[in-house]
Amino acid sequence: VLGCTAPASFASYHVGGRWINDAGSIIALCEKSKDLTLIEPSGKRTNFGPLNDITVPWVELANNATFFLYETRNEIHRRNSNGADILLEPVGSRPVLTADSKKMLFLSPVKGVPQAFLRDLSGPTSRQITDEPAGVAEATISRIGSQVIVSTLDCSLISIDLNNGNRAQFIDHMPKVDIPLMNTTYQAYIQAPQVPGSTYQVRGQNLSYPSIDKTEVKVAGYAVKPTGEGNGYFYYQTPWSLPVFDSMLRYPNYEEVIIRSGDPQWEAVIPFAGRLEVAPYPMELGRLASGEKIFAIHGDWRGYVTKADAARELEVIHLYYSGLGPVQPFVETGVTAPANPVAITTKTCDWERSGFKVLYSGLAPGLVGIYQLTLQMPRVVTRTEVSVSCSLDYVPYGSNLNTTANIAVRLF
Repeated sequence: VLGCTAPASFASYHVGGRWINDAGSIIALCEKSKDLTLIEPSGKRTNFGPLNDITVPWVELANNATFFLYETRNEIHRRNSNGADILLEPVGSRPVLTADSKKMLFLSPVKGVPQAFLRDLSGPTSRQITDEPAGVAEATISRIGSQVIVSTLDCSLISIDLNNGNRAQFIDHMPKVDIPLMNTTYQAYIQAPQVPGSTYQVRGQNLSYPSIDKTEVKVAGYAVKPTGEGNGYFYYQTPWSLPVFDSMLRYPNYEEVIIRSGDPQWEAVIPFAGRLEVAPYPMELGRLASGEKIFAIHGDWRGYVTKADAARELEVIHLYYSGLGPVQPFVETGVTAPANPVAITTKTCDWERSGFKVLYSGLAPGLVGIYQLTLQMPRVVTRTEVSVSCSLDYVPYGSNLNTTANIAVRLF
């Protein structure tokens, strides 16, 4: 209908940039052919041609509708209405135009750290606008090109006056929540399925008291309070009274964990994949500079199990989990788990199918809503890494949720 060169539908989606200008003209991307067509309010259409190598759907349409900017392969290009394609920046991203379409603000790395640059499109040179130690996450420019607003990677919001260079900080280190990508099939940013009584970790930046002390969390409408915090993370416990479903709610039919704080004022929304009675998920205990994830502690509690200090055959190790389900005796929401008697899980989870012997599965004494799993390593190990995974009688959350913890092993 809109003039695709191949049978396809047009999409008005935009990950970034400006796909509609002040005059009401729209640039539309044909999903299959990658043609970009300009549609003016009068109905006139101009085909700007295909963008076969576009990797990021970021398009910035000029107000005069004679050209647009787009990002591809970390390059910034200009595409004119006559089809001419001009490389503006060999290393750049997120281009933004002023209202007169004469200046372009964009991001480009300086010693590996993204900074904001300004370029007059009548010439070939650009100048650096920011020198933020943490780097710039996003930047925009005022309509007349006199002021730049940047959001930094350490969650500050800064205004820069381009006429005199004055710099004003609107927000200093705002809290930010990192939302994990758990469901690769639907590319949906979702939290693990929520299980009554389980404690879940929220990671991010600048998450510390007094902010967390004044933070409320709602899980599917049920209010809870954070149970503790650390450097860049905090925990919340899902109430034991949370009703559950017998199967996973799949994206987009998700529910939400809503996190709000009044000091400073901020909100984060984390979709999650259903409410289930059991949905085991290993808790990451740390991460080394190399990127190695830590899931286990040595049986004698001397330290973490890592590649440098790996577990041995038949050694006892401890892991921590969320989502192992009901326990006996029952422990109230928000109450630390007892040491005598311990609260044992009542649902069957076959860890031994992975070759491990279960020595303990229940709430971790002294902690809130966190399960401790104590296992004995297999007798015969032929690899330098083994996987701990839970096999249930049913798999309510499908195969998209990674529930495996990898354990480094020292071979003899």
